Amino acid sequence: YNAALLQHPSEQAVLKQMAKLPGAVREAGARYAPFVVAEWCYDMARALSGFYRDCSVLKAETPELRAARLHLVAATAQALRNGLGLLGLRVPERM
Repeated sequence: YNAALLQHPSEQAVLKQMAKLPGAVREAGARYAPFVVAEWCYDMARALSGFYRDCSVLKAETPELRAARLHLVAATAQALRNGLGLLGLRVPERM
């Protein structure tokens, strides 16, 4: 897929928030403050919600953009699983 196609501000917001996970994990460990990861998870969910509001995934303008958005959603799901897993929370398969 071509990640360069993800140019919408909502897509960019998801990508930027996802990139903050490693720093949130480092900060949480250094400060003994798991709430930092919890806040990251909340912010990630908010960014994804905005993306779903603003950008159609299955009805994207081109097949290439649809593939890029599907990869973005899958990567976001994995990042949220990782973040919530660090907090000892299990993630449902479907919502």
